[in-house]
Amino acid sequence: RKSGEYAGALSVYEGLENSHADQFSEWDAWSFAYCYRALKQYEECLNTCRRFYARFPGHELLRQLYAWAIYYTQIARENNMPPYATLKKALDGIWQLSPPGTPYGCAERAMFKVIKHLSVKMPPDWEEIDRLLNKMEPGKLSAET
Repeated sequence: RKSGEYAGALSVYEGLENSHADQFSEWDAWSFAYCYRALKQYEECLNTCRRFYARFPGHELLRQLYAWAIYYTQIARENNMPPYATLKKALDGIWQLSPPGTPYGCAERAMFKVIKHLSVKMPPDWEEIDRLLNKMEPGKLSAET
C-alpha cells in the first residue's frame, strides 16, 4: 500500500484477513479499505469500512474513511442523486463518524453538497435548507475556500 501498489495490496490484505483474522489489526483494516478508496472503488471501500467498523469503532482514521466512503457513494454524485431520505441518512452517518471540525473530514463538504442539491430542486426546500444550515457551527468551519 505504501508504495502505491493498491491492487496488489488488496490481495495481500484479503489473504491476511482470511488466514490470520485474529491478528488482523485496526491499521490493517484501515489500510485494506484505503486501497479501495485509492482505486476509486468506493462501494467496496464502504463495505470494507462497514465490516471493520463493527470490530474497531474507536479507530479515528477508519471512522473518517468510512465517512468519506459514504460521501462518495451517496452524496458526491453529479447526476442521479438519491432521494432526500437517503441523503439525510448519509449526512447523519457522516456527522456521527466524522463530525464537523474533524481535520480532513467531509461533514461540511457533504452538508453543502446536499444544501446545493436542495436549493436547485423546484421548488427549493427552504425549510430543510435552513434546518441543515442551523446545524452548522460557524466556528468549526474552515476559513479557507
